[in-house]
Amino acid sequence: MASETRNTDDHFVFKKHDDIGAAAAEDDSLFLAECFVDTGDLEHLKNCRDPKRIIVGRTGAGKSALLRKLECDCQNVIRLSPHSLSLNYVANNHLITFFEESGVNLSIFYGLLWKHILVVELLKKKFNIKDEASQKNYMRHIRSMVYKKDRIKEIAVEYFETWGNKFWLTTEERMHELTERVEQKLAAALVGSSLGVEASLEAAKSLSTEAKKEFIDRGQKAVSEVQVRELENMISVLADDIFNDHQEHYYISIDYLDEEWADVNRPGF
Repeated sequence: MASETRNTDDHFVFKKHDDIGAAAAEDDSLFLAECFVDTGDLEHLKNCRDPKRIIVGRTGAGKSALLRKLECDCQNVIRLSPHSLSLNYVANNHLITFFEESGVNLSIFYGLLWKHILVVELLKKKFNIKDEASQKNYMRHIRSMVYKKDRIKEIAVEYFETWGNKFWLTTEERMHELTERVEQKLAAALVGSSLGVEASLEAAKSLSTEAKKEFIDRGQKAVSEVQVRELENMISVLADDIFNDHQEHYYISIDYLDEEWADVNRPGF
C-alpha cells in the first residue's frame, strides 16, 4: 500500500511567543487595518448628512472596531469615554438625588450636561484650545464673527464666557464645574422651604404630598434658570458660523454606552 502524503497547507504551527492579535478587535492596532472587513457601515458613519448615528449589535459584532476604523480613516475625530467622565459624581450627588426623588424632572439638566460637553469638545478641536492664551484667541475670533450681527448669537457666546471659561480643563473637570453650578441653584431652592432637615434620599421619601409639590415647583424653577436657551443658541452659532464648511467634517465617537458606567437606576443615565 502506498504511503499517504499529508497536506499541511491548511495547518499552522505557532511558536511560543507568536502574536496573532489582541483579544478585542478594537485593541488590535497591528492587524485591525489589514483584517477589517467593510460591510458598508463605515461609509454611513463617515457621511455627516446621514442620520444613522447609533451602532447596535451583540458583544463581538464589531461595534468598537468600527469606531476605531473611523478614527484611523478620518481626521477630526473626538473620542469620548463615559468611563472617563465620572458621571457617578452626578448620579451620587445628594442634592440632585433629593430633588429627583421628590419628583423634579431633571431631564433638562442631563440634556444640558451632554450638550455642554459635546459643544465644548467640538470647539476645543476646531480652535486647538489647549491653554488660557488659545482660549482668549478663540473668544476674540468668535466675537468678531457675530458682533452686532445677531444679538441672539451674541448672547450665545456669552454663555461660554460664563460657563465654559476654562476650555482647556479635562472633560471631567468641566462636567464637575457645570454640575456644581446647577447644584448651587438647587441648594438655593431649599432656602426658606418647609424642609427642616438636610436634603437626602431618605428625606425625599418621607415628604408629604404637599411638601413634594413645593419641592417640585422649587426644583423645576431652579433647573429652568440654568442657561439652556443660551446653549441652544450657541449650537445655532456652531452650525451657521463655525462648522459651516461641508468639506471639513468633525466626528464625536462615544463607545461603551451599553456598559454600567454610571448608576443605571437613575433615569438620566
